[in-house]
Amino acid sequence: MQRGSSEGAVWSRILLALFGVGFVVALPLLLRSGPAEGARPLEARDHLRRIAREQARFHESDGNMNGTPDFGTLAELAQGSADLEREGGQQPRSGYVFFAGPGVDAQATWYGIANPTSRAAAEAPAPPALFVNQDGVLYRRSAPISVAEVRSGCPPPLGCERLGE
Repeated sequence: MQRGSSEGAVWSRILLALFGVGFVVALPLLLRSGPAEGARPLEARDHLRRIAREQARFHESDGNMNGTPDFGTLAELAQGSADLEREGGQQPRSGYVFFAGPGVDAQATWYGIANPTSRAAAEAPAPPALFVNQDGVLYRRSAPISVAEVRSGCPPPLGCERLGE
């Protein structure tokens, strides 16, 4: 009888060791995978506000050093902003893909767009697309927003609902 309990203790230790090794291997993979891919509209709104602040900074400081106070692309904004650079510039984040750039009149207009990733758009209910321009007002729309819709004068796209300042 004593031998059986001794074998049981050995097997318990082996199983415990295997679970421990599995945990040690799996933990870094779980941490690296980050949060779920679902869309987080509040975080996307914050990111668009950050883009708006960076556009103002870029315009005031002549961010591209061309001698003209104009607005920049998302890539140009990320070069001069530790916040946007750290967040990955155009990389998807918070379940959204971001676009930003100057309008046709680069000295007066700009746009910022956040469209849900295809994975996030499959959620029910589908997350909204978000938009901001030189006026600083946030808008949302149920359908994705294309750059072609807004680039000419950077107006809010058709079908957008105002969210606030």
